[in-house]
Amino acid sequence: NNRAGAYLPAQVNVSGLHNLPCGGLLVQAVLDQQWFVGVNRTGEDGVTTIYIKVQVQPGAHNITFSLLDNSITIVAVATLVVRGCVPGEVSLSNDTCEACPTGRFSLNPSNSSCDACPANAECPGKAAIVPLLGFWHSSATSIQ
Repeated sequence: NNRAGAYLPAQVNVSGLHNLPCGGLLVQAVLDQQWFVGVNRTGEDGVTTIYIKVQVQPGAHNITFSLLDNSITIVAVATLVVRGCVPGEVSLSNDTCEACPTGRFSLNPSNSSCDACPANAECPGKAAIVPLLGFWHSSATSIQ
C-alpha cells in the first residue's frame, strides 16, 4: 500500500573505466524529472544507498539517478510503480491507502472510510465478511 512515512532504499553502483568503482561521488535522485528526492555520496566501493520517501498518485514514476557535479551524467533510471487502493482498503487521500481494521470492511477502494460490519456477520478486517452460523451471503464480495 502507499504508506506515508515509508522509505524506499535505492542502491546505486557507480563504476568507471574498466568497471572500476568510483568512490566519493555525489549521486542524486530525481522523481519524474522534477522533484529532488535524495542525495548521497558513494563509498570507496562505488556504492551508495539513497533512502527515498515519496507520496505520489498511483501509476508509473521514473526515478533518475545522476552524478551531481559540473556535468550531469545519468547513472540509471528506475521505474517506481505505485498501485492504487484495492478492496479491503480505503482511500484516505489521493496518495494514501489504509486497510480496514477488525469489525469493519470495504468492498470499494474509492471509499474514504470503512463500512461497519453487518449485524449477522463477523468482519476480520480488509474486505472479509463472514456470515454468522445460520446466515449466508450471495458471494464473498456481497453484503446480501
